[in-house]
Amino acid sequence: MVRQYNRRAVELWGAAPPAADDARAAFCSTFRLFRPDGTPLPHEEHPVAAVLLDGQPRMAQEIIVERPDGRRLTIQANISALRDRTGAIVGAINCFDDITAEKQAAQALQESEQRFSVAIRSSPITVFNQDRELRFTWIQNSSFGFAPKDVLGKTDHEILDSAEAERLVQLKRRAIENGAGVRDEVVLRHQGDVRYFDLSIEPLRDEHGTITGVTGAGVDITARRRAEQQLAQDVSRRRNVERELRDRNRSLNLIADCATRLLGSDHPELLLPELFPTFASHLGLDIYFNYLVSEDGSHLKLHACGGVDESTCEKLRRVNFGESVCGQVAQRRERVVIDDVQSRTENETQLIRSLGISAYACHPLMAGGQLFGTLSFGSRSRTSFRIGPAISGSRPGFPSRRIGIDSKNVRASVTAYSTT
Repeated sequence: MVRQYNRRAVELWGAAPPAADDARAAFCSTFRLFRPDGTPLPHEEHPVAAVLLDGQPRMAQEIIVERPDGRRLTIQANISALRDRTGAIVGAINCFDDITAEKQAAQALQESEQRFSVAIRSSPITVFNQDRELRFTWIQNSSFGFAPKDVLGKTDHEILDSAEAERLVQLKRRAIENGAGVRDEVVLRHQGDVRYFDLSIEPLRDEHGTITGVTGAGVDITARRRAEQQLAQDVSRRRNVERELRDRNRSLNLIADCATRLLGSDHPELLLPELFPTFASHLGLDIYFNYLVSEDGSHLKLHACGGVDESTCEKLRRVNFGESVCGQVAQRRERVVIDDVQSRTENETQLIRSLGISAYACHPLMAGGQLFGTLSFGSRSRTSFRIGPAISGSRPGFPSRRIGIDSKNVRASVTAYSTT
């Protein structure tokens, strides 16, 4: 039975020890006992009974006791056997502390951590602690699919690519050295996966205020950044389209002006040398050739040209059908557009390649189903032409119902061009 006790023991028991004939008096003075899992603990199975039986001490034994007023406390008991001079067990001493507050705090902390873990798991936030050597000591909701065991005890350099890891280390070292928080946006890469984070780092301090490491939170803003990048690309594309439309409108206005002058002239072929510089600079054109079918229909003869010297024009005065690009167009009566001329190797392109032309287009000039010539343009600055529709609903470059070298034929060929 309990023989000696102090006032603090009575405060914890909630009453003085029971009478000697009460079964509870054999090993303790508590109204009811429970194990840590909440199951009842019979008084005869109290750790004091075990010590009295085998003499082995029982340390840090957690027991839930219920006082007469119904209040339950968690105590931590340290029990040792008492022996006489011969070594025989004559009793036991039980020193116990009330750890109810600590247990409740631990339980509350565990529940809080569980709630925090559940909340953080469904959010794009990673939280972590690192020691002064910047080894991870705790992490929740790690990125890139890392499990905690893949991160704990390691540094950034052991986990991430070198450049990104060094950037993180610099930020964390600054927080430790300055004793103040830092915040920055960082880009992290791992095995081809690229992510953006809004990273906040704070120095981690112990109870004495000594900095022991860092604590941080990284918000994954990858979706937002990619949306912003997509928006910027969309805006850029829209501006490019607007610029192209403005350029096209300028081209159409220029072509309309040229066409008006051609339509108002009885000899439009004489206006080509005058008008060519006007639209050539805007459309990126450098040369033009206008051939007519000879009187006997055996070949093409040069009627007008621009962008080449007189000696070159003399060499090009006559072109046979099937010879060079213009001769091919006249023979087939089909428009030919050649991009990236300088990379071509056909014999037909040798002439225009020798002139330094990089983009070339040649149109047959038709009237009443009969060929009467060709009109071609070339550029040394552009590598391709975007050919637009001809006027009056006819096929591009194939004006219909024309008679002679009238202005509408020339206009149809000019309006087939638009800037890219």
